[in-house]
Parts: sequence; C-alpha cells; structure tokens
Amino acid sequence: MKSLYLPARPIAGELDGIVQPKGNGHRLWIDQKERLVLNRHGEIKRDADSIWERIAGLGIKSRFIDAEIMLRTQTGRGSIILIDVFDPENPKPIQERLKEIEEVQIAPFALQPGKLYRMPTLDNSKIKTLWREMDWHNRNGEVVWEGFVSKNDTSYPWIKKPNWCSVEWHKLRLRS
Repeated sequence: MKSLYLPARPIAGELDGIVQPKGNGHRLWIDQKERLVLNRHGEIKRDADSIWERIAGLGIKSRFIDAEIMLRTQTGRGSIILIDVFDPENPKPIQERLKEIEEVQIAPFALQPGKLYRMPTLDNSKIKTLWREMDWHNRNGEVVWEGFVSKNDTSYPWIKKPNWCSVEWHKLRLRS
C-alpha cells in the first residue's frame, strides 16, 4: 500500500519559525480515513495494529497524523511522539494544526517507555540552552535527540515521493 501523501521531510538549513526537537526514532504516517499506519515511505508498518489502537481514541480530526515511534533506543522505547497533523481537504497553518494535539502530554527530554506524547514547541531564543539539556540526556543514556526541525507557519508541506524533501521545513542535526 502506498499513500497519496507522505510526511514532510526537512532539508538541512537554518532554524527559523516554529522549532521542535528532532527525535531518533522511526517516522509514522497515520491515515485515519483508511485506518492505516505507514512508515515514511508509505508502506504499512509492521506493528500497525498496536500503533493504531493507541492513536484511534484521541479524537484528532485531521486525516493524517505525523508521528515518530521510538524504537532505536531503550530510552523511551515504544513511545509515540505526535509531531503534526494534516488534512488535505482543510489545510491549516501549523499553529492551528498543533491545537488538535495540544491535549496530549508534551514529550520531556527524558522519555519514558511506551508513552504517548506530542513534540514540544521550543523557544528559538533558548536553543543553545535547550540543546545542552537534550545533549545531557543523550550523554547520560542513549542518543534520543538528534537536533531540531524548524517549520514555517504554513499549511503542511507533504511530499509525494519518499526521496523528496519539503523546503518549508529545515533540520539542524547536531547528533547522528
């Protein structure tokens, strides 16, 4: 199964606009209309049923949920972090989209396993301080945080092919 829409992929660049941490996980693309849980390539995720069960009751109105599942590390293993939402029938700027997931607990830098979180929005003027805290957690455990993604307050910049990038989103990778 391939999706008509795929999650936004940031290009390397400067941080500007809304800034969120970049997690070291596996991307999820959840199509609520079709009840599908896909990876960033638009293929059905191996553990789709268990992920769907955790997301289905949230009451998110948008068709697509852009998320990350933490599977690369033991720290936060199995936690799902909601990044954004997207509805092609009703495109909204990011500030409006993020309101749909504001009831979900904000992800702390010290993740707990098996939780459901939403990605925090960070104060761009405090990025150096926030990176020191994120890096402290990385150094005293595992690399959970890779850097930052910044987003313009525009409609969701989905892509159609997995190797394409969304120029509206920029990433600053500090760890890999």
